[in-house]
Amino acid sequence: MNISPEEAAGILRNWRDENRRLRFHTFQVPEEAIDYLCSGLGWIEELTPFMVRIGNRNDKGIIRGDLYGCIVSLSRATGFVMWDWRNVPPTEEAMKKSLHEGYDMSLTIEFGSGARCELHAVKFGHELDIPE
Repeated sequence: MNISPEEAAGILRNWRDENRRLRFHTFQVPEEAIDYLCSGLGWIEELTPFMVRIGNRNDKGIIRGDLYGCIVSLSRATGFVMWDWRNVPPTEEAMKKSLHEGYDMSLTIEFGSGARCELHAVKFGHELDIPE
């Protein structure tokens, strides 16, 4: 469901205040194919009216080695889409079940270039496939 920038900011504030673990994916969507850019897992470390920064530096047990994260410009976004398992069409039962079991909610941030960033609020961090 399409939501306003204010509603998206409210969701992000709630996730930050709850210290919610997020899985993020960024994509570039050219006409001929979808290019996957990056993915990660972390928390909202900074949130302003203009951007959100997600990182994993506060989790000592996550992926030993390099720190990673992403910064998403909220001021350049052209659209926000909120969805959860209830929004999935009945024909996509496997996807619906997977979303319901793993995530509380997802927020897609869209850009005029065709790029998008998907943020997924994880239900159970201990069940994720994290290398040891």
